Amino acid sequence: MPFPFTIDGRVDLPVTGPTGDQKKQILTLVGNLIVDLKPRHIQRDGNQIKFYGNVFRIAWISNWNHLAMVGHSVISVRSDSRGITIAYELGVVTWFAFTTIITLAGGAFAAIMPGETFSRIVLFPIGMWLLLFVGNYMIALMRFRSLLRQAIRATSSIDEPTV
Repeated sequence: MPFPFTIDGRVDLPVTGPTGDQKKQILTLVGNLIVDLKPRHIQRDGNQIKFYGNVFRIAWISNWNHLAMVGHSVISVRSDSRGITIAYELGVVTWFAFTTIITLAGGAFAAIMPGETFSRIVLFPIGMWLLLFVGNYMIALMRFRSLLRQAIRATSSIDEPTV
């Protein structure tokens, strides 16, 4: 699923020579970093790591956690003659629904207030949604990419990634 329901992307790593050991090492390091973030469930399946957030994570996990707005997600590591590719798909459907409901409730509340204006009823909820959803979407994207770079840097034999 595309925006706004997932954060999709990939990191290409130029590697010369055999990539099998490096691919396993990256998969292990990324998996360990994900485990440290305490997802609800994590499953390693071949060249993929699947993990699940929790609908109620937002309430009790600090927003400093990379997975604060992430639900069902998949990270895969593939290799070919050009190098190694880390592809990711982070589900943010729950965050989308949460922010949309909060925004609609804010708009409904603004509509019943005395002296309603177009800006209070329409523009304020749109701005609130852009700040809550799109702002956090962009922050999550940047922070997740930095998490992947951290795993890549730990693999000293790999050149700088291309995002």
